[in-house]
Amino acid sequence: MAQYRCKMCGSSKIVLERKQEGYNKKKGIWGTMLFGAAGAIAGTDGNTVIYYHCGDCGAVINEAMPVWEKDNIDDCLKMPYAFESSLRNYKKKYKNIEWEEPLVEEPQKRLSEDDIEPIITEYMKKTGKPERLFGEYSKMGIGEDDRLSHTGAIVNLINKGFIKRVKIGGEDYFVLVTDPEEMNTLALERQAPNLAEKLKRDTKKDYTSVLRELLTKKSMKLEEIEDWLKESGLLEENVLSAAKENPFILKNFVKLLLNDGISCENECVSYYICENDSYRAKTEEELKNDLDKSEQEYQKRLKITVDKVWMPIINILKSAKEPISSFEIRDKLNKIGAKDWRGSEWREISVSSHLRSLEEVGLVVRKIEKKRLKYSIRKMSGKETSQKLIEAIEASEYIVNFDDIEKFV
Repeated sequence: MAQYRCKMCGSSKIVLERKQEGYNKKKGIWGTMLFGAAGAIAGTDGNTVIYYHCGDCGAVINEAMPVWEKDNIDDCLKMPYAFESSLRNYKKKYKNIEWEEPLVEEPQKRLSEDDIEPIITEYMKKTGKPERLFGEYSKMGIGEDDRLSHTGAIVNLINKGFIKRVKIGGEDYFVLVTDPEEMNTLALERQAPNLAEKLKRDTKKDYTSVLRELLTKKSMKLEEIEDWLKESGLLEENVLSAAKENPFILKNFVKLLLNDGISCENECVSYYICENDSYRAKTEEELKNDLDKSEQEYQKRLKITVDKVWMPIINILKSAKEPISSFEIRDKLNKIGAKDWRGSEWREISVSSHLRSLEEVGLVVRKIEKKRLKYSIRKMSGKETSQKLIEAIEASEYIVNFDDIEKFV
């Protein structure tokens, strides 16, 4: 830590020099009182003046940089990665502070997905056999940095119908598609789910009531439901028009209608059952049982979320004698083996997200101490704390998935 800094250039290479200069008025007065007029000569000793010599810019000045500014610069230099913006401003003002702008290497040109698609197809033409493709970028001379573009290029080729998936010995392989008609069919099939999703979002008709009434009377296969909807004249014009252009759209559209369910708190329970490739509407009793089961599952997930995910954060905040940072909370959570809502080790960004949710419901307070965010918990009754905690969980949706429950038990 520098003792002095040059107020001209910011350098810490300062050498002090003391000199006697001028007439010391105070000493002159005391000399006159003690020795008469001749005693005034005592004042000629002068005053001691300190000069600051800068070893970098060569300036000789009678005062150094203000202490408060010197301390700010020294603090920034202790953590340059955290105070890069401040140091950049100081560097503009003081050219000789001990910090340099980090060098930014010119990024190497990355291959795009469009660049990699012909590399994959040429490679497959050359080998003339089924290939695994995913993860095998090095075989095609594609570098580690371009592995994501390689994956994206494979997906693009599948969507365009240029390659197709085949099963060999239970494993997924890909082969080139050379027939233009097959290529077009594969492309239409891949496009259909997204187009059907858009049609369903835009629909103004209540297909749910119609299908429930239809499938309460009898069970029907998917193709039979498609035909019935076409013949009944219930399909909207935009759905019929899209189905003419793409023969796979109507099938996907009907599947989406059959996947519709009813809201049950935070779950969705389907109206329908598929048995032997045929669909029927659930009875009232079946629907009630499913709703009850869904609610029970949600309450189980909620309890585990409270006990295993959020309460460890609350307990750490309660036990802290003073406000605590998200980094400190993360370290304490991982030390006791607590898991985040996905059943993984806690990361600081996840801790911060949970703290923000707790702050929004008024359970946690944050403040800035020495340029760092720190958190403390408000004093509330146990009942009020529990209520606020549930509000935070439901608003944030950071709740344990039912399939992940075993990670917390």
